[in-house]
Amino acid sequence: MPPQRDRVAGPRVPSILVHGGAGADPVEGRDELRAGVRVAILEGWRILAGGGSALDAVERAVRALEDHPRFNAGRGSVLTSAGAVETDASIMEGDRLQCGAVGAVSRIANPVTLARRVMEASRHILLVGEGALAFARAQGLPECDPEALVTERQRLRHRELVPATKGTVGAVALDRNGTIAAATSTGGLAGKLPGRVGDSALIGCGTYAESSIGGVSCTGDGEAIMRVVLARRALDDLKEADDPEYAARVAVDLLVEEGRGHGGLILLDWRGRMGWAHSTPLMPVALMSPAGQMDGTGSQLFNYLALGGRAAVASRPRPGTGSHEIIALNLPFAGSGNIRPTIMEPSRIARSAQMPSDKSVPPRLEFRRQFNS
Repeated sequence: MPPQRDRVAGPRVPSILVHGGAGADPVEGRDELRAGVRVAILEGWRILAGGGSALDAVERAVRALEDHPRFNAGRGSVLTSAGAVETDASIMEGDRLQCGAVGAVSRIANPVTLARRVMEASRHILLVGEGALAFARAQGLPECDPEALVTERQRLRHRELVPATKGTVGAVALDRNGTIAAATSTGGLAGKLPGRVGDSALIGCGTYAESSIGGVSCTGDGEAIMRVVLARRALDDLKEADDPEYAARVAVDLLVEEGRGHGGLILLDWRGRMGWAHSTPLMPVALMSPAGQMDGTGSQLFNYLALGGRAAVASRPRPGTGSHEIIALNLPFAGSGNIRPTIMEPSRIARSAQMPSDKSVPPRLEFRRQFNS
């Protein structure tokens, strides 16, 4: 294998992958979740398709999810035991390992933007609580009424003592320059003690990006994710296996077995190949990347939105209109229109004692582009 620094030379085909949290409720709101991740992926893709940076793309995508009341981030966050919203977020750029994060933040509708400001305008990586809010004020970031972040849905869940739920939103992207970026944002754990900070604010746990390897955004039981430093460990698996989907599954196995918790992650490698896995019933995922050769206009765009392996929406562009035609899929293993799902067994890769070469790996579902001309 050539040296890592040689693997990212030259232009890359842009790609972006987002998730809406492994704590999503499989019983309610699938259409809302699907619509929400679709908006987010389109927001991020517009940046990449216009030649913008991966950092801008992941921030824009995560902001869209923070603004959506159905996701546990920004507006829509779960409430602490005191009935307030406190958010965590982080962002990382993989060329120089630049990163920024905030924890236990109130009054900020888009904590991922504050995390980026910490990265770019301070000598620190993580700011929390009142210190983070003071920094936001010094930077001129807008504050909001704390009540504006509380939705009626979360207020009702808090009042009725609904069992603790968790959720996160995140994005990873690769731009044409070969830069990988990742971002994660969350309201944390429902009913948490005020001041609790989870994995989403911790670089290497909830978020990590290194352009010569890949980028990761995690979601799930924060304490379990922190216990195994999941994001960085996932990239170690990717570097060894050179298979994003395999690495994602190995990392989630680690979360369950050694972290003693549940969750999921999305992962993007330096070539733009994608993988994700989760141990929970549902994790909304959306992706966008050119199919085949990029022609500079995005006209070969292909993407789908997968909801827990059960439902998806695929789209293709309408020539000359700038809009997309939506094609519905019902899964598992039933295609519709011009998209055909196929089952493929990943090759077995010799691993360390943690992942022996004879360990079975679940088959992966790959969607092959079957658009008619």
